[in-house]
Amino acid sequence: MNFLENLYKVIVLVLLLSISVTTYNLVNQEKHSSNFFEYQDTKINLLQVKKVHPRVSYYATLSSDSIYDINKIYSTTLNTKEIKNIEKFLKLSKSSEFYNIEIRAFMMFDDQEIELFKSKNYTKFAKTYSINPYLLETLKIYGLDDFQYKNLLKIKDKKYTSKEKFIEDVLSFARMKRSNWSEKNIPILGLGEKGAKFMHNISEDEVENLIDDSKISEILNELNNSQEKYLGIK
Repeated sequence: MNFLENLYKVIVLVLLLSISVTTYNLVNQEKHSSNFFEYQDTKINLLQVKKVHPRVSYYATLSSDSIYDINKIYSTTLNTKEIKNIEKFLKLSKSSEFYNIEIRAFMMFDDQEIELFKSKNYTKFAKTYSINPYLLETLKIYGLDDFQYKNLLKIKDKKYTSKEKFIEDVLSFARMKRSNWSEKNIPILGLGEKGAKFMHNISEDEVENLIDDSKISEILNELNNSQEKYLGIK
């Protein structure tokens, strides 16, 4: 009986020891793995990093922006408040006359940057033409006289979506001759100062890529996922 009792105690002791060793190894493994941030092909030892900072940078030009904010690049901290701000202008873009949107989320490990997400570039061209102050003032610099100026005012409230029709009417009402200069510059001036500045950064071979609700949801999901990656190591 004593032998069986002793054997039983030995077995229990061995099991307890085995469980303790296994638990110790698991805890150490988890502790060791939590010291590293792994993403795609990158592995960073967090014990060697002094500061981790989540960031987001983006183009977010809308037709409602001020002239100074056209084609501006924004860069700030990635957090819930900023994601809400991004959501707001993404929704506004659907009714904007033109836009350029590209968003990138990344984390800074001291001076090392790890990109977490980069959206496609979504672009809607400025293509509504009109007789506007920017066009009139520029043409005056190039010699537009009072008669031509007053004649152009006759169509100042008309909006054009056809570039060729706009050129044709401007030349007709202003009694101007068609030239390489007029064909190139009148449509640009007809976009207004903001539209002209916006289109200045659009290359001739670039095509429109319009944003919609599904793409907005995808961007917001990726930004939230990027924030979660940061909170997971914070």
